[in-house]
Amino acid sequence: MKVDIINPSILRELVQKFPEGAQRARKKFKNFDRWLLGEDCPTYNQLVQLSKIFDVPFGNFFLEKLPQKSLPFEGGSKNFQDAVMHAKRVQNWAREILLEFGHEGLEYAGKCRGGFDEDVVVEELKKMFGGVESFDEMVKRAEEKGMFVLKSGYIKNVRRALDPEEFKGFVLYDSIAPVVFINNRVSVREKAFTLLHATVHVLMGESAVFDWESKEKNCFKTSAKFLEELGLKETETAKPSVINYWSERFLTLLVEAVHSGILLYTDLVDITGLSLKKLLSLLEDKPDRQV
Repeated sequence: MKVDIINPSILRELVQKFPEGAQRARKKFKNFDRWLLGEDCPTYNQLVQLSKIFDVPFGNFFLEKLPQKSLPFEGGSKNFQDAVMHAKRVQNWAREILLEFGHEGLEYAGKCRGGFDEDVVVEELKKMFGGVESFDEMVKRAEEKGMFVLKSGYIKNVRRALDPEEFKGFVLYDSIAPVVFINNRVSVREKAFTLLHATVHVLMGESAVFDWESKEKNCFKTSAKFLEELGLKETETAKPSVINYWSERFLTLLVEAVHSGILLYTDLVDITGLSLKKLLSLLEDKPDRQV
């Protein structure tokens, strides 16, 4: 049954804001341009798929105007803001799926919210990263402990490089699905520091951008001191860019959601934009991975 009460102007606004989504919608729906003109209407199932392609709530199609998206950080370049939107999208999906799986808040998230306590912070950093010898191990340990670590030197395509002078990374706090984004265009040592710094902010229960003017000297100093004590090897194993861009844990979580019936295969494609062949290879490679 077709849904004839949607607002075509919402579709047109989405096309202007998200041209990549519009391209995917046109490939998927032969009548998409007629929907834009109000000459035809999508079915309920098609509308559900459109909401996933454009990453907007289903109810938005019935509004007079799209609500303005609020981001955790104000200012910055378009590339920075899009990187934040990408990380937020990962966080939203991860949180929703984890809740479906019955996950609760992480024990350490917000543990130091009441005030910075260096002894407690250092103890928590030791629990998470004690004994690691490389940045790769740090990322693995952080994801095992419940974080999602995204690494990229660009956003959406390689022509949109992220400026390391603008930011080395940021963290989006959430008690269930904290997301760390690391600018891959910085040194391995700077990446390791960014991950440590982000972890401290998760302990503090707050989001933060790294390399904008900072007022949290305690977090900075404690992270730097702990990094020195680790004595990491300044090397990093190369991984497929798609794994870095989405986080290995997030892709694994999507795969597990498909196996459990929480998501469809088509949902996986709509979320990541990856080919079905690539997604199937991920399903075959990581069938028993824990989320």
